[in-house]
Amino acid sequence: MKPVRVLIADEQTLVVEGLCRILDGYCEVVGRVENGHALIDAVSTMEPDIVILEVALPLLNGLEAGRRIKLSHPHIKLIYLTSYADYSYVNKAMNYGASGYLLKRSNVSELLQSLESVQRGLSYLTPLVTRGLLKGLVRGEFPIKGGLDNLTSRQREVLQLVAEGYAVKEIAVLLKLSDRKSTRL
Repeated sequence: MKPVRVLIADEQTLVVEGLCRILDGYCEVVGRVENGHALIDAVSTMEPDIVILEVALPLLNGLEAGRRIKLSHPHIKLIYLTSYADYSYVNKAMNYGASGYLLKRSNVSELLQSLESVQRGLSYLTPLVTRGLLKGLVRGEFPIKGGLDNLTSRQREVLQLVAEGYAVKEIAVLLKLSDRKSTRL
């Protein structure tokens, strides 16, 4: 059986190096990227089976990058490995097509278990967030529709870059827009 091909997307070098060591011998790490745009580009060239990604990627967040990946490559499995335990992130990730969601404080065995589950076509959700999700479900707490969900992908991308402190001209360069278009961001 051929090894599972994994692409890792996280801007934290220590996290990426640790993941590579954990996964060595278990699967083939085909690449590492540090931001959402690089992730989307790498998926097409590296053709991974599974992407392990962070929610808080720079330039294009992991949720939006994951959504775009699932639209263009629905067969690729996404496992989020993040610090964000809030159920709104979990809900959004799963709605965008994630197969797994773990926290960075999870055990190594849990990461390997999530990979095995996802390879078999199952979903994996860390018990560290399951309790909160179940409580919210029982209480009838559901995310409010609207807000950011009403924005286009490009608008969410611009909003993230503004929140990261980029100036309009810098955003225009990053998004490959002309000066004329950049005044209408």
